Amino acid sequence: MDDNVNRVNGQQKHRPKLVVIAGVLSLALSVPAFAAGSAGGDAALTEQLKALQTAIKALSAKVDALQKKQTQAPAPSPQATEAAARQAVKDMEQQKARQADAWDSMKPGLSKAQVSALLGQPATRFSLNSNELVWYYTYPGRGSGSVIFGRDGKVTGSQKPPGMTFW
Repeated sequence: MDDNVNRVNGQQKHRPKLVVIAGVLSLALSVPAFAAGSAGGDAALTEQLKALQTAIKALSAKVDALQKKQTQAPAPSPQATEAAARQAVKDMEQQKARQADAWDSMKPGLSKAQVSALLGQPATRFSLNSNELVWYYTYPGRGSGSVIFGRDGKVTGSQKPPGMTFW
């Protein structure tokens, strides 16, 4: 693997060589010191330059250590990656099943607090007229559903998202 290329999630990410950066900084910092030295010297400027060069060396060493540690980290095995993907799919299916069960539990007379406990907070709330409040739920790729509350704040009706049917 090229030292200047790091693969993250299958994409190439280029990182500059710290040594080159440190060299450029050292050169840039040495020019003012040289100019000051030729004009009679400035001890404070020389000390600042030495402190900056020391800091650059220390930072360079830390970055090198981190890069070495990063390259030594073992890549996940294909089996581990596949197992993680299977678990993610399983978790998503379980979430879908819980959502479908929650919608199946919708019935007239439930309070707003009970609906929130079952379905969570709606994507949108609006008044249908002065007597009814509608909570609208959206599930990407699965559809939308709504819960209608009467003046008393109790469910009067609901429409389950079409994508909540399991076969």
